[in-house]
Amino acid sequence: VRTFYAVPLGRMTLTPELDVQHYSYDNAIVLGAPVSLHDQTRDVITAGAILRYPLTDQRSLVLVTEAIDNDYEFTSAGQPTATSHNGRVLAGLDDAARGPWHYRLLLGAEVRSFAASQYATRVAPVFEGSVVWTPNGQTTATLSLIRTIEDPADNGAQGYVRNKAGLVLDREVRRNLLLQGSVGYQSAEPIQNGTNQTNLLFGTSLTRLVNRWARVVLSYSFNAQRGGNVVVSAGDGAPSAVRGGN
Repeated sequence: VRTFYAVPLGRMTLTPELDVQHYSYDNAIVLGAPVSLHDQTRDVITAGAILRYPLTDQRSLVLVTEAIDNDYEFTSAGQPTATSHNGRVLAGLDDAARGPWHYRLLLGAEVRSFAASQYATRVAPVFEGSVVWTPNGQTTATLSLIRTIEDPADNGAQGYVRNKAGLVLDREVRRNLLLQGSVGYQSAEPIQNGTNQTNLLFGTSLTRLVNRWARVVLSYSFNAQRGGNVVVSAGDGAPSAVRGGN
């Protein structure tokens, strides 16, 4: 469930938002053995706000603040809870005053702390940058760069810093027929175990706008993952599982 609203404050605009997610897990089969995932059930509540101050009609200063509470409802006996609290602040410039070019760059910092003392608090510099090129009314190309601590909605407490670059091309083939292609690369640097992981991403989609209320989408996505293997326990009486590799 997500809600947000733009509030005018003189020249400035404040847009608060609230996002509430609930994740519920049943059992899984890992290497032929049943494994309970009940302890991964959690609620993720995000509260944030975007403050925009226009310098001109097409150039603005932007401040983004966000707080995320990741609350695990159940914890296995003898195991620390993965419940965490996350805060993020970014500030920068949004510039659309250069004809077909639109630039956006936000710099800031992110911190994630855990309810269990076994997990260290994480602090990292973060940024969000994008360049959008719109040569005409039918074509848009978007190049984006992102650095962030892993999404708090992700399961677990292993933790990594993610760097991602992506290029998306949108083309309006006809008024009601939209074509999109994308390619991306991301790297994850785990904080605790010293391994690494990279992903090469590719995707394409075709959207047919039927009317104001309905659309039909055909899409394909590809993800090639490479990295060092991480051996983790699958639970008492179950074999170990390998994840994070190729």
